[in-house]
Amino acid sequence: MFDFNEITKGNLIAFKVHGKIEVTDYDKLSALLEKAERENEGLKLLIEIGDIEGITGKAFLKDVATYFKHVRHVEKVAVVGDGDYHERTWTKIAKPFMKADIQYFPRERKTDAEAWIVS
Repeated sequence: MFDFNEITKGNLIAFKVHGKIEVTDYDKLSALLEKAERENEGLKLLIEIGDIEGITGKAFLKDVATYFKHVRHVEKVAVVGDGDYHERTWTKIAKPFMKADIQYFPRERKTDAEAWIVS
């Protein structure tokens, strides 16, 4: 599930990923990304990782399609999490495939992530 944060506006899309991820989550995200791309330059994403229970097959396919459709418009990505291996690894793996500046922040530094992403 994606819960969009109240700081989502303009070119900043902020959301928490948790629970079971469904294709409808990507439908909402795609709509926000498309609107932001039409109205702004250089998208910024603040992604907070919560307890994820899994992702449906259709959602995984939509994830890949969403990535390829919007990756060239993303300028910065802040990932906030509990510091587990998967979160840090995802951040490192994504860097070579995106022109965006990607930074990982432990949960206790979420306010730093918010400040960095808007700068």
